[in-house]
Parts: sequence; C-alpha cells; structure tokens
Amino acid sequence: MKLDVFKKVLAAAGIVVLALLAFGCGGEELSSDLAAKVGETEITVDQLDTRVAEIQAQLGEQVPTEEQDPEGFEIFRQQVLDYLITVEVVNQKAAEAGLEVSDEEVDTQVEQIKGMFGGDDAKFEEAIAEQNLTVEELRGNLREQELIKKMIDEATKDVEVSQEEIEASYEEKKESLQVGETRKTRHILFSPGSLAEEPGAEVTEAEWQAALEEAQQVREQITGGADFSEMARQHSDDPGSKEEGGDLGNVQQGTMVPEFDETVFSQEAGVISEPVKTQFGYHLIQVQEINPERTPSLEEVQEALKAELEDEAKRVAWEDWLKSTREELDVVVQEGLEYVTTTTEAGEQPADDPDTTDEGVTDDSTEATVEETTETTE
Repeated sequence: MKLDVFKKVLAAAGIVVLALLAFGCGGEELSSDLAAKVGETEITVDQLDTRVAEIQAQLGEQVPTEEQDPEGFEIFRQQVLDYLITVEVVNQKAAEAGLEVSDEEVDTQVEQIKGMFGGDDAKFEEAIAEQNLTVEELRGNLREQELIKKMIDEATKDVEVSQEEIEASYEEKKESLQVGETRKTRHILFSPGSLAEEPGAEVTEAEWQAALEEAQQVREQITGGADFSEMARQHSDDPGSKEEGGDLGNVQQGTMVPEFDETVFSQEAGVISEPVKTQFGYHLIQVQEINPERTPSLEEVQEALKAELEDEAKRVAWEDWLKSTREELDVVVQEGLEYVTTTTEAGEQPADDPDTTDEGVTDDSTEATVEETTETTE
C-alpha cells in the first residue's frame, strides 16, 4: 500500500524534512501581532497559525492539539515558526547564490508521487484530498523544500572527509561493525490455495495438504538430480526470489520468520530440508554456504563510513550556515515562540516502502542496520 509512503511525503513537504536548530534572537521588541522578523520581512502570528492549522489538517493525530497536549502543541507551534523562519532565510539568500526551483523540477516531483499510485490521476487527487491538501499547495510545499535542499547543498559543498578520518572512525567502531554468522540460502515456496494470490486469505486443510504434497514431490525430484534453481523458477510462489532460482543471498539469524530461521541455522550446508511450514506455506530450504562471524575489513565498510562522516560534517556545516545567516539577517523571534532543541538533523528523508521482495520468508519486524551492508561482501 503506497498511501503510507505518500503521507510521509506530505509530512516532509509540510514541515518535517528539516529539524532545525534554534539560535539567538536580536534585541528588537516585536509587536504582539508578529511572530518573527527576518531582516525587513515580517512573519505574523496569523501566518504562523494558518500554517499550523494546515499541517494539523494534513497530519491529523500525528501532531499534538492544544486541547489534549498544550505543552506539546506549543513546542509544535515553535517548530513550525522555526521552519518558516528558515524558509524565509533561504528565500532571501537564494538569489545571491543563484538558486531557484523551476516548474519542471516541481513537475518531476509531482509525477514521482503520482507514480506511487501507478500514475492514476484520480487516485492521486483522492489521496491529496484525504490529506486536506490541494495540488497547488502540494506544489508550493515541494518547491519550498527543494529550495532548502539546494541551499543545504550550496552551504555544504566544500565538506570533505579525509582518509585519516575514515580510518580513525573504523578503529573506533571496529567492534560494533562485527558481522554475525550468515548463511547463503535458497528456498522454494509452495503457498496453499489462494494464499499465493492474497496474503492472509483463509486456507483449508485440503489446500495445506496439497501444498505439502507438491513440496514433497519437488524435493524428490531435486534429491534425484533435478536442478534446485530450475525447480524454484518453475514451482516457487515467492515472487521475490523465484526468478533468481530461489536465492536469498546471505541470511542473518533473526531476519526470517521463526520456523524458517530455525531450519536455516540448524542444518548443514548442501542439505535439502524436508518441507518446512510457515505462515506463507511450505518451504524447501538449502543452505549453500556458512559464513562465520567476522569483522569486515576497512575496504568493505569504507564507503559507508565515509558517507556517515560526510553526513555529520554537512549537518554541522548547515547549522553553522544557518546560525551565521540568521545573525546576518538579524532574525528576531517573539518571546515565548523561540524553539530550542539540543538535537538537530540536517536532513531527514521519508522512509522507503518496506521491501516487498522475498515476501515468503522475511520477518518484517526486523530492521536492517548500516553494518549489515557488509554481509554480502566476500
């Protein structure tokens, strides 16, 4: 279901792509109808409350209300103002940096969102309406965010990470980077009855029995000399691995559903398991290789460490740029509306869709870590 992803896009477009750091304000005293000033540009309390109401309408229960959580609502309102200040700071400095967002760039982003609905305009517009958002409002939010991203890129373009920094990070994190035992695994899934077409559908005992018998017959063919990969392409009901001959790559313990996981990490390499029943059907499982616990080399994790260090350096550079620019433009915030936080992220992207491959075996509750990217490197 793509709607959850779309909601995250709307949330990002509304406010939460950037968690911003509050800085000191100028000494000017503002009139009660002003929330903030950025140079000579005023942000009124009415403008602030209008944006707060828009975001509340779009995100519903995801944001606090004044009635149910007064303290949380005040923090939320301060965050919205801090965001509006940053938008204005960026708008004022964008021209100097030669930055702008074209209609074509916004069009591209809108089309990408439409793609989440198979390019269906009606479904796209229905989802927009459900979020109390017009297409023009969405376009405005996307344009706003794209300009901020461009300014972040401009402000952090000189960030570099040295090889010495990467090596120091590796030594510091070497122990935590250790990769547990993994097993190169392949399987063939036999889903009973309509379960193959509709996950969660009710299945009769007769359908379970038919799936078991098919699994047993295919196992006999494989142990009799048939090629496992070819049998997977012909018989498997797992769309994520079927065309790959059932290949699941290197599996880490705890990432598959329990019955599957127990079989993988208890049998010897090369053995074709008896049919293993899970919520998805019956599986024939073969462990091809057993990779013992190890610490990845610097070469294996260098790019991941470099990206991590660059992200942190860019976060700091962006905070520094915001601080100095706010001071340059003499930003003033109404007393009581200053947003103060001790943690800041320079950029937060909407989470990707859950992986729909290997849907016959994966335990969706398990999240991959950065370190797990080293598993498949041999």
